[in-house]
Amino acid sequence: MEKWAEIGLKKVFIGLESIDDEELRSLNKKCTVEKNNRAIEILHANNVDPLGAFVIQPHYTRKHFDDLLKYLDRMRIYYHEFTVLTPFPGTEFYNQVKDEVLESDRRLYDLAHSMFPTTIPAAEFYALLSRLYRRAQSPVRAMRIRPNVSPFYRMRFLRLIPGILSLFVSARRAYRRYLAAMDERAVARQ
Repeated sequence: MEKWAEIGLKKVFIGLESIDDEELRSLNKKCTVEKNNRAIEILHANNVDPLGAFVIQPHYTRKHFDDLLKYLDRMRIYYHEFTVLTPFPGTEFYNQVKDEVLESDRRLYDLAHSMFPTTIPAAEFYALLSRLYRRAQSPVRAMRIRPNVSPFYRMRFLRLIPGILSLFVSARRAYRRYLAAMDERAVARQ
């Protein structure tokens, strides 16, 4: 890592997947939270920002979302990716769980929609996921964590605000329609 950092490496994408060893085992990850933490420490020691990728499970509750944000803070991970557990058709995982899948519309197999019933109401699940994104991307966190690759470099992000707001409004409308349909399907299955 030292040599990569010397020649200019600034950020590394890491498939951390979870902050729980049991979940890591269920995802067939041959790693532990302790090993992931050590990898993050090595990156920080070399002034390289970790970009942590996490799988959001359908059983998550408010506590899971809160714990994930606390972990990001504790490990000083500003850059992140959250994907909802998705069983892609044609995979072994899909074949194992296809009877539990609620949705057959392949357009929704996008790592953002839960294909499984969520433990908490779908609207609350997506509200908590949205809240996690907002909090994880907050400028206050960036100032506190101080990533090496600053999201505020020359304030270039300001020109993106109108497009981001438009995207947010459009996504919110789509999710409201999607949530209503998911809740109807979940009730129909019961």
